[in-house]
Amino acid sequence: MSATTPANTRLSRDRARRVEYDRILVPVTASPASERAVTTAALLARERKGAVTLVHVIEVPKELPLDALFPDEEHDSREILSHASATLDRYGIRTVARSVHAATAATAILEAAEDVRAEIIVMGTERRARRQRTAFGRNVEHVLKRAPCRVMIVTVPSP
Repeated sequence: MSATTPANTRLSRDRARRVEYDRILVPVTASPASERAVTTAALLARERKGAVTLVHVIEVPKELPLDALFPDEEHDSREILSHASATLDRYGIRTVARSVHAATAATAILEAAEDVRAEIIVMGTERRARRQRTAFGRNVEHVLKRAPCRVMIVTVPSP
């Protein structure tokens, strides 16, 4: 067993600091996986008093303009962002909430990460059965491949 020295203690603290983030992006939906991602982001941001940007994407069919109106979806988006913001408020986390229209959620998430200079994206998803081609959905796969920062995937079991 190795003895704890001041140098070892300092290294441990330095490693711990590296898992705390100042700028976190969390794509949110109305799902248990998304709720878990928001809570995870709150824990990551709490120690350094970091900020969390929430983004909810309204996917617009390709045949429509991106500024097309979707009153029901926009209402749902406000509700989802409000719920996620309330969770972060309970942890004392500074929050910015955005609703975005985009052709694909992945593209909007990547653009938002660039805009806010996110240090990490925390995404929630359901675990998939192993017999499927990929472990995650297409949006998660796309973000994992192209993200300008670290990505943390938070999973919950499929219903």
